Amino acid sequence: MFDADFLGDRKQVELVQLDGPKSGSFPADYDMPLGFPKPNWGNWEVREASVIDAHRIPSEAAGYCYGNRVLWVDKEFWLPYWVDLFDANHKLWKVAAYENATGDVPTLGHVWVGVAAINWDLQNTHATIWSPWGNPAHRGHYLNRLTPTEYQNGTLYGAPAGLLQILR
Repeated sequence: MFDADFLGDRKQVELVQLDGPKSGSFPADYDMPLGFPKPNWGNWEVREASVIDAHRIPSEAAGYCYGNRVLWVDKEFWLPYWVDLFDANHKLWKVAAYENATGDVPTLGHVWVGVAAINWDLQNTHATIWSPWGNPAHRGHYLNRLTPTEYQNGTLYGAPAGLLQILR
């Protein structure tokens, strides 16, 4: 259904190493109105990235909301940090930044963990900011065995039928 083109290797600016509890409270620790993390989150760094243009194959493209997306993929962790989303007419529509910092995850080791996401809708002048770091009682995600027991029901929280039960 999809195809991708390699556009080349580039350098990109990322925030990867957080300075712990000084980061993340919304809106206090965000540089508004754009929603970038403030300097107290940590040091931004220049990192190696592969740039990939992902798009529907022609026979599947009609009616799909995005014409293509350009992903700036970190070459160490192979996850996108920046994503440019283009509408069906290939006009720039949205720009997303995924603030994925490194962290220790039980059974996985030192990996990238989701910290925040910022999505700027340039056509509708709207921004969405998401972060699991806004709650001072718990900073970040619950991962693997650190997840509270009441949330470890994979059928309820990981399947469409279970999610439909939650939405009631």
